[in-house]
Amino acid sequence: LQDKLTGGYDDKTARLSMLWNGESLSVTALTNTAVIPERRISVDKTLIDETVADMIDPPIEEREQLSTVLSGLLIPRDFRDVLRRGEAVVFEVDREMAKAHWEMLTCELIGEKRSQPISLLVPVARQLRTTYSPPPSADEAERTPLKALLIGDPGDGEYQLPGARKEAFEVKKILEGCGVEVTALIGADYPQRKLEQWRAGDEALKGIAPASRRHVLGLLMREQFDILHYCGHGSFDPTNADRSGWLFEDGKLLSSRELEQIDHVPRLVVANACLSGRVAEARAMGSINPELALLPSLADEFFRRGVRNYLGTAWEIDDAGAIVFAQMLYQTLLGEGATLGEAILAARLALQPHEQSFGVLWAAYQHYGDPRFTLNVSSK
Repeated sequence: LQDKLTGGYDDKTARLSMLWNGESLSVTALTNTAVIPERRISVDKTLIDETVADMIDPPIEEREQLSTVLSGLLIPRDFRDVLRRGEAVVFEVDREMAKAHWEMLTCELIGEKRSQPISLLVPVARQLRTTYSPPPSADEAERTPLKALLIGDPGDGEYQLPGARKEAFEVKKILEGCGVEVTALIGADYPQRKLEQWRAGDEALKGIAPASRRHVLGLLMREQFDILHYCGHGSFDPTNADRSGWLFEDGKLLSSRELEQIDHVPRLVVANACLSGRVAEARAMGSINPELALLPSLADEFFRRGVRNYLGTAWEIDDAGAIVFAQMLYQTLLGEGATLGEAILAARLALQPHEQSFGVLWAAYQHYGDPRFTLNVSSK
């Protein structure tokens, strides 16, 4: 039973279950050595929501105070030792508690010694609890070489992002340097004449196909990729699932409807796009099991299709900062053979010294999955 509760994590991983039951917060701490009995925290949900809203890309000088308030609202005092001792932390959350910025939590409150946010100290991941997600699948056999689908700057007009295109080229070089077979689709899919004129003016785009929505979906249906990296605009609408997704030409979206048709999802999805890490808001349809009425966002749909790890962003991100994060992420994960949790931690730490330029961008990245996940690129 103990192993079932902890999901097979070793005793160095702290796992906290944070679930909202409509009136109070249910908190349970699980490790392989101890289970702290459930605590129910009666707190005004409006207070939590207001704090969470203020923590979306907060001013640097306000981050520490906001972290302290959020930690005091959500973490019982006797649970702080669990966080302090963990060499990695996994938060199991429902859709309501997925809104919280767990990456900015601190173990220490006012009056105690100052503490860094936990995601700058140890790997931090999330697991999303839903009623429709399939059970965890068995580990897949490693394929060599690893295959990656890279989508960069697929929007046109007002949705063009030169920084996203630059990031795509940087990621392509990093992945190929690590022995990964990369299929790169960069730039919008314009009408033929305009496409030829536009691409002729950019030497870097020669030989690279545009990122049309149809082409991307076709590749995902026909081939099996280990990594899917998207850099571009994302759209999130909690009231309309068809308006949540990744933006392509003419404002078209790759949404949850299209992802329904994919049989083999990548093992790692990285989405450097504003809003793409947000999960769908819960919307009740009567009082019986409102979870069934959820409007799934793009991230939710990847989870439902069986994706193992999803790394997205909680707010609009700085293009230059996204490049710094992506470079360190892949260099550490693939070049050094680190775990995904270790690679994300290294990428956060690479951003932190540049807060004057990027703000608290390190906290925008949210990892849903297993911090122990690895991708083997040693055999070629």
